[in-house]
Amino acid sequence: HGNSAAARSAVMDKVSAKSKSKPAPPSTPVGAGAAGLIPGDAKRTPKVGFVSLGCPKALVDSERIITRLRSEGYAIAPDYDGADVVVVNTCGFIAASKEESIDTIFEMAKYNKKLIVTGCLVQRYYDQLKESLPEADLLVKLEDYPRLHQLIEQLNKDGEKIAPFNPLRRVISTESYSAY
Repeated sequence: HGNSAAARSAVMDKVSAKSKSKPAPPSTPVGAGAAGLIPGDAKRTPKVGFVSLGCPKALVDSERIITRLRSEGYAIAPDYDGADVVVVNTCGFIAASKEESIDTIFEMAKYNKKLIVTGCLVQRYYDQLKESLPEADLLVKLEDYPRLHQLIEQLNKDGEKIAPFNPLRRVISTESYSAY
């Protein structure tokens, strides 16, 4: 995983330019490729680090993803060093949110874990990110959330079976009175 100011600047240039490209195809693994998520002991509980950026809708999406991962046997890592995979749920509507998302992606790439990037930044700039962000092992567009686990499975050399996504279930990460 590279992490230079030039790489960050190149990604910012790509997501700041107006895109005239056709709609992106469904998400596919990019970057580092097909190495397994869990090095060593396959019986060990896989751990996920999670970063959620942006609006309350993004938080709800993050909660649903975390719920699905937990139901599939993943544990939520208390820190990124202990994670097997890190998911960054991005925002990409205003310049400051794009910058925060890209900075966070580069920060998470420093941990040398499987890096999955999803959210609005990916939705809006999939082609540009696929071309300019090799730090990401997987880019997942919003419409691919129901297939997220099949996409993660493609990264996992053990090919574990993963159950369908249920978008109505989620782990609530805020006080119950503020959940959407």
